[in-house]
Amino acid sequence: MQSNILFLILSCTLVLGCKSAIKVSEAYKTELEAYRSSQLTALTAGDSPTLTDEEAKAISFFELDPAYQVTAELVLTQDATPFTISTYSGMKKNYLEYAKANFDMNKQSASLTIYRDLKMIKIPGYNQKLFVMYKDLTNGDMTYGGGRYLYLDTKDIKDDRIVIDFNKSFNPYCAYADGFNCPIPPPENHLDLEINAGEKNFVKQD
Repeated sequence: MQSNILFLILSCTLVLGCKSAIKVSEAYKTELEAYRSSQLTALTAGDSPTLTDEEAKAISFFELDPAYQVTAELVLTQDATPFTISTYSGMKKNYLEYAKANFDMNKQSASLTIYRDLKMIKIPGYNQKLFVMYKDLTNGDMTYGGGRYLYLDTKDIKDDRIVIDFNKSFNPYCAYADGFNCPIPPPENHLDLEINAGEKNFVKQD
């Protein structure tokens, strides 16, 4: 899924504040545009859309940057049992811990816990999906204060490694409107890093 992007040169890998010196392939740009378009359609489609087409124009993203695509080492969780995670509405959702993803970014070691949504894995076509919810140092300023989400796929795991592409980070629906049950990223998924990639904070236009 993330194989069509070129690697950064060493200098920009070590200093994520710089702009990537390597060009992004057109194939990857097209893939990312399609990914974001599908998310936008989900927000604006149907009889009771979360956002109108006009409101959705306020959705914005950081510039695509390959520096925020990292290869993580997975430590699979053994004998995991279902548990609940609180949401911003006060309700709880059921998840299963899948693995710990360990990676390096900006000269720092970081880790994220990856989950499986117990409802989603029962849906045909979605049973391979993995869910990541995280917070970072941009929350409340450049990005939504409640954190952001990512989906991964078990078929992309190779030799206990997976690519995490933070350019695909998206906002929970709670960033757009009240009334949604958005999982709260647990403390172990609070990154002491700035993730200047993916979807930015949503500010509805008057």
